[in-house]
Amino acid sequence: MPTPNRIRVMSEPDVRRAVERMSREVVERNGGTKNLVLMGIHRRGTHVA
Repeated sequence: MPTPNRIRVMSEPDVRRAVERMSREVVERNGGTKNLVLMGIHRRGTHVA
């Protein structure tokens, strides 16, 4: 089955800038990093090697 055409929306530097900007905004809106917790949810199990 052929893979569909892919369109790059953002380059690696673009993604890096966007993530850095979002992180600065989170810290700014929180008033600093004190009592700031970032948490993610690991989906579909963990890798066992």
